[in-house]
Amino acid sequence: MKKLEVSYCLLSSGNGSAVNLSKMLIQMANNITMRAAVENKLRDQDRFIEALYEGIGLSAGFDLDDLFPSLSWLVSLVSRAKSMVEKCHQKQDKILESVVREHRERKKVAEGRREGEEAAEDLVEVLLRLQEDLQFELTNDSIKALN
Repeated sequence: MKKLEVSYCLLSSGNGSAVNLSKMLIQMANNITMRAAVENKLRDQDRFIEALYEGIGLSAGFDLDDLFPSLSWLVSLVSRAKSMVEKCHQKQDKILESVVREHRERKKVAEGRREGEEAAEDLVEVLLRLQEDLQFELTNDSIKALN
């Protein structure tokens, strides 16, 4: 998996022009992580990465709630920060929900074909199997959070 992503990285920079090495290495690390977690590249990976960076930016910033915790109800009325965080969360949640749904559908299709045959599982497939087999509750929100 790593060799494949490194070769894609090298091929994409092969025309002799200047490249942004930081951006390329971050993209390669994201691709490797996504392949390990969800078996292949996310269909909406660019949107997901953008939403992650947006969430990091929102959580790293200074908020008036931090300065005036006793007045947080008043600050939330005039600040857009909470609504922006909620919107960012909804973007991420929608993408991760589609990943879980796709894995469930693939699992149903594959169950009929793969009797007795062991195949490599990605993180989502392992978590879905544990959700079915375990005595305690493993919710879809927990699975999305672990991705």
